[in-house]
Amino acid sequence: AIESSACRHGIATLPSPIVAAASLAGGSGVGDISSGPLVSLLTADGLVHIRSPLCVAVPLTTIEVGTRPNDYFSLSPLPSLLKHGGGRKTMLATSYGGEARLVYCQAESPQVFADRFIKLSIDAFGPNGFPRLELANSIGSTFSATSYVGPEPTAHKRSLLQQYLEVVLGLADDVRRGGGRLSSISSENIQISVNEEGGMEVEVNEPKHKDDLQAASSSLKPNALLTCT
Repeated sequence: AIESSACRHGIATLPSPIVAAASLAGGSGVGDISSGPLVSLLTADGLVHIRSPLCVAVPLTTIEVGTRPNDYFSLSPLPSLLKHGGGRKTMLATSYGGEARLVYCQAESPQVFADRFIKLSIDAFGPNGFPRLELANSIGSTFSATSYVGPEPTAHKRSLLQQYLEVVLGLADDVRRGGGRLSSISSENIQISVNEEGGMEVEVNEPKHKDDLQAASSSLKPNALLTCT
């Protein structure tokens, strides 16, 4: 197994403790981050959070499976449906009450990307720190996203925007070193466990093909730490 080193792709802070987690295999994520490898987190409030291990601090999608008080406790990937279910990444969420729900990860639309991009830019530079309206017109973001004010811009937010764009444009070291072969990493190679404090640990086992080891270690090894408040 490959031990995790210091986080290189940020730390995600969630509002509730993590109850369960599952990995979803994918391609490089270039152009559409949702097409790459994903990590799904079930928190105690009944929400499933979808993140990319290449940029864990940027939330992609949040889905509610359980209402308060939540009794959903388990997430299981269903890789067979990726091949035979229209190419959609699928998970099974189960509850103590005997209920189960299928959770599908849809391909990201250009509108979702545009709105996320403009909000990340406002977080990074402030609403008046860059040509906001020109950028909004060029990418087609919605009025609500363009009108977003956001918190005070910080160097951390600017670093987050850079990191996100590097993944989407294929400039991140993880994508380049992997040679676009992240699709060869299957969920069987990635072991995810939840500790008693509600955090998540990721362990990458040696893939079946030796030449996939570098892609696996470079893309997932530094992303083991997610914390909650």
